[in-house]
Amino acid sequence: MQQQPLAASSKVRPGAWWYLLAVAILLVGGGLSAMSIYNGVTGLGKGLARVVVPGSGNVTLEEPGTYIVFHEYISNHEGRSFNTQSARALPLNLEMRDRSTGEPVSITASAGNFTYSLSGKAGESIAQFSITEPGEFDFFAAYADAEGPELVLAIGHDIVKSGARIGIGVAGIVGSGFVAMVLFIIIAVMRSRSKRKMAPPYQPPPFQPPPFQPPPSMQA
Repeated sequence: MQQQPLAASSKVRPGAWWYLLAVAILLVGGGLSAMSIYNGVTGLGKGLARVVVPGSGNVTLEEPGTYIVFHEYISNHEGRSFNTQSARALPLNLEMRDRSTGEPVSITASAGNFTYSLSGKAGESIAQFSITEPGEFDFFAAYADAEGPELVLAIGHDIVKSGARIGIGVAGIVGSGFVAMVLFIIIAVMRSRSKRKMAPPYQPPPFQPPPFQPPPSMQA
């Protein structure tokens, strides 16, 4: 008598519920990554102070720290549209003073090449400065060597952090999707192997010789 396999060995392993783990990784990882992207995108446009130059303007900076000055070559400011990509190579002289003390603020070239394109606006970094106290500041800008069109300068804080949040979010979506896909494939392969092991071994049918056919000479 053939021994019946144990009930536990008849189960396909791993269980189908493991697929839910892959789905959970995709949903949780994608959700957290989408939140990071949202925070980064909203941070890019939040708190940007804009000034039309050549000329001067008053800017209010609410936090201490490092700020980046962008040439916003595609912009919409105070009801006017700007497209000043032709002036991207023209150097500018920039000055800024604390309005309450009259002290100048040191402005240097941008430490990196930072760009953004968001909500119909696009810009690239041209300078940066740091302040130790928030307040109101007078900002001056003029072309260094030649005349040029009016353009918009945007002054932003924590732009790099916002960009990093967006990058981390995109990487998180790609990474969670990849991990979920790999886990899904591994589970499918393991279950397929388990099913093959459970299948009964192949038993060829018993041999049945063909019926005897006498040669024609014996039939006569």
